[in-house]
Amino acid sequence: MAKNTSIALRNQIIYQVFPRQYSKTHDLKGVTKDLERIKDLGVDIIQLMPIHPIGVLLRKGKIGSPYSIKDYRSIDPNMGTMEDLKELFDKAHALGLKVIMDIVFNHTSRDSILTEEHPEWFYHKPNGEFANRVGDWSDITDFKFEYPELEKYLSDTLLQYVRLGADGFRFDVASLIPYSFFAHTFPLLRKEKEDLFFLAETIHLSFCKYIRDMGYDATSDPEIYTLFDAEYEYDVYDHLQKYMKGEARIQEYLSRVADQEALYPKNFVKVRFLENHDFGTANSYLKDDLRLKNLLVLSYFTRGMAFLFNGIETASRHLPNLFEMDEIKWKDYNKSGIVDLIKKLNEIKKHRVFADGVWNYHIITDSIVLLSFKNKDEEITAIVNLNHASGMVNTEIEGRFKNLLTGEVLPIDKYLDMQEEPLVLLRIHE
Repeated sequence: MAKNTSIALRNQIIYQVFPRQYSKTHDLKGVTKDLERIKDLGVDIIQLMPIHPIGVLLRKGKIGSPYSIKDYRSIDPNMGTMEDLKELFDKAHALGLKVIMDIVFNHTSRDSILTEEHPEWFYHKPNGEFANRVGDWSDITDFKFEYPELEKYLSDTLLQYVRLGADGFRFDVASLIPYSFFAHTFPLLRKEKEDLFFLAETIHLSFCKYIRDMGYDATSDPEIYTLFDAEYEYDVYDHLQKYMKGEARIQEYLSRVADQEALYPKNFVKVRFLENHDFGTANSYLKDDLRLKNLLVLSYFTRGMAFLFNGIETASRHLPNLFEMDEIKWKDYNKSGIVDLIKKLNEIKKHRVFADGVWNYHIITDSIVLLSFKNKDEEITAIVNLNHASGMVNTEIEGRFKNLLTGEVLPIDKYLDMQEEPLVLLRIHE
């Protein structure tokens, strides 16, 4: 991890916005108009999904993937203008929010302005057609990072947005972009704005092996940490997703989260999420609002930054479409009280113990898990009920606790009569 990365990032919350699907206007103004609501959730950083023009050639769906970009240096006319983006930055900053942009430098659309102006910058098949390293991504073509002119073009593009007001960047499939590019570019950007935040979408371990087996480079998570401030948890997310699908126990995920405590630098920051644009909603798997709420608490009680995908506030069971117009159904806002829970969790996440405390977990039963953070001043424990369990359970904790979700004071002498709602307990020191 970058040596100067602060563990205070572990106290922060990222909110991912898909502008096309976010509002009835499907544009940047629709996001700007709603910034007060996002702020009221207790969010710190907004992550904008790509807002650039989308390629037409081999487009997937009617509208296409925002990750198939035609021109990095302009805004999709359907989204608005560069002035609209500046207005979003300015209003967010006035509210105390930061905004990072989603940057897609592994590839462009097959009809991007760069494929026309610099076709030599891209992979090609033997017959001369544009190519990429992953066959499924048929609407894009990959860069060949062999040209200093390419790297300068991309660095200058980032600088353009820093000067406009961007507070940092989330790099799509960062593991497939040369380490040397980031090592060269980040210091240049920080000369312009020192406190930029860099987030890496690292890749699944199986995908990393697949790319390397094909003879290409893929940067590992530990290597990524030497430059970036935070990275995705795709090294363990497969196990969380298998749990949500009913294919594995939660133990398999949590044991690998525990392994991260030893594998990565002491100040490592993972981004913890139940869902994002690639995997749809957690409740599309769980189909159970109470289980969703308990699993969300569990996610907040693993070490790292919390991450919310827009629409989780509705507890939606619908998988959003990346290639079509598929507006969030806000009519279900705060379904089952999930917004109230998110606000409480975002407030609780600010406790210093989530940054510097010792993290542990205990599997009480297959359905009930205890997770805790403890430092010399505080101890906060979550007890989550993942599958509607009931009856007395041995928590192995004793003392007086305040439930931070309800304000209720609870004396606990190891045994607890389990309820379906999650518990978040602050130990009361006598």
